Amino acid sequence: MDIDVMSEEQIDALLEDKITLEILTEEQSASLMKRLNDRIAKAELMLLQSKLETQGMQLELQELQAVDSKLSAETRTAEAYDFLEKVKAEKEHAESIKVNATALLNALMNAQQVPNLVQPKEYPKDGDKPVSFHFAAFMKDRAKGDFARTTRLSFEKALATLSEVLGEKPISDVTRQDVAGILGKLDGQAGKHGRTDLKRGTVQKYLSHTKTFFAWAEGQGLVKENPAEKVTAPLESRKASSNVARLPYSPAQLKKVFAAPLFTGCKSEKFVFEPGTAKVRDGRFWIPILGLYTGLRLGELEQLRPNDVVKHEGHWCIDVNEQDTKTTKTDGSVRLVPVHGELMRLGFLDYVKQRKSQKTLFEVRDYSKFWNDRFLNIHGLKTEKLVFHSFRHTFSSWIRTLPNSEVKNRLMGHAPTTTGEMYGRILTAAEIQMFLNLEPVFDLSALYPLKG
Repeated sequence: MDIDVMSEEQIDALLEDKITLEILTEEQSASLMKRLNDRIAKAELMLLQSKLETQGMQLELQELQAVDSKLSAETRTAEAYDFLEKVKAEKEHAESIKVNATALLNALMNAQQVPNLVQPKEYPKDGDKPVSFHFAAFMKDRAKGDFARTTRLSFEKALATLSEVLGEKPISDVTRQDVAGILGKLDGQAGKHGRTDLKRGTVQKYLSHTKTFFAWAEGQGLVKENPAEKVTAPLESRKASSNVARLPYSPAQLKKVFAAPLFTGCKSEKFVFEPGTAKVRDGRFWIPILGLYTGLRLGELEQLRPNDVVKHEGHWCIDVNEQDTKTTKTDGSVRLVPVHGELMRLGFLDYVKQRKSQKTLFEVRDYSKFWNDRFLNIHGLKTEKLVFHSFRHTFSSWIRTLPNSEVKNRLMGHAPTTTGEMYGRILTAAEIQMFLNLEPVFDLSALYPLKG
């Protein structure tokens, strides 16, 4: 076995094969360590390059601002934003490579130094093996389908937490209480800003990945039933969720929003904050309009796929679901929201048809930053209480005139409040029509596409 000529994929496969690692010759072990050290060196070089390029771009921005203060914010920073996002992604990738390679190198060195401690443990059957033993097979199966790098990394983090909580416990013995212990573990982890109470969306994502793993395990006959199936993430405390009371958009604010160049005509697809004749009809245009007319949370909108726009009871609806890798905030968030006539008149179904061959309905990433940090700031609308989520509050105020409170709860994706609601989460034809009969929440006729 010539390790020097092996591909990176072959090296990864070798590192997962503990039996083969144990019988490597000294020369082969030295070659493998050299390959791993090379990985670390390359990753460190990528990190250094990312750091230098980021610093260089920041200096260039400062020079541009100093030379010509008359340049608009969009002209001055558009390319920089795109570049820095690219550098950020490359940096995260490099850090991931470095962490993984370092861990593998340490494991290999330990295996060579203390061979008696790394002999593969004998298990009578697969169900007696710990959950960590099955991760590689699970990830390999997931990789056969639509499995983006960010999703893969998210799964790896969730499975690492699962392994830490369960340890060497046989997978067939894992209980619902064991899975619930993951939530306790996450509750003590630090988030991006040093907080030890991770957002419920993050906890929900980890739990969703855990459910997916055990659903796979059930299909493989490793567990009798999915122990994570009925486990739910705890609700955020009232204190945590009410720090800032979000406000709905007022009619005057909506008028200012939809009079912006992004909606009425901009300089180009790149310079959407400057007035012009270009008509942009991508995710940047549609996401806020859908937020206004569907009340969907931003995370729900960003996850939508073209096939989530479906016919139900003869009416077009948006299907908010947890299929594939999608997640929702609560169990009640899975729902159907009718496509209002105003969206039809704006050409939404034509847009969906154009995206049919794409994986996602919208190509935009991190829309929160685009809207909350840039759009609202540039158009003088930014306040602590006015954010993208304010569209959801506007939608809630709009449907308040509906006579049926249960229908309103279903449209908003709120948890059922009565036993009856639990058995009738899907809207009937009459309830859909009730919603469609509502007058438009805001007049967007100026944005209708030209006929002919």
